[in-house]
Amino acid sequence: MGDETHIDPNGLQVGAGLTETASTLKNRLRDVGRPWGDDEPGRSFAKDYLPAAEAVSKAAGEVAAALTRLAENLAAQADAHRKADKPSTQV
Repeated sequence: MGDETHIDPNGLQVGAGLTETASTLKNRLRDVGRPWGDDEPGRSFAKDYLPAAEAVSKAAGEVAAALTRLAENLAAQADAHRKADKPSTQV
């Protein structure tokens, strides 16, 4: 058998805190408020900025959720590999 696949189960433990990071970003952007003001240039800026900022915030949350699910699946796979390998290490 010439081809081998090596899996490091510990390396599959990833993704912790991604949803929290996305939430922190969203909260910080909200906390900044609207520093551009309510004059004509500020309204013009807000017209383009606010929809884009909302789209980025939404996408960041969706990416974090997807990566968290991926990390959970990888962790389950790592556990399965550990369980499958355990009998072969006992002599």
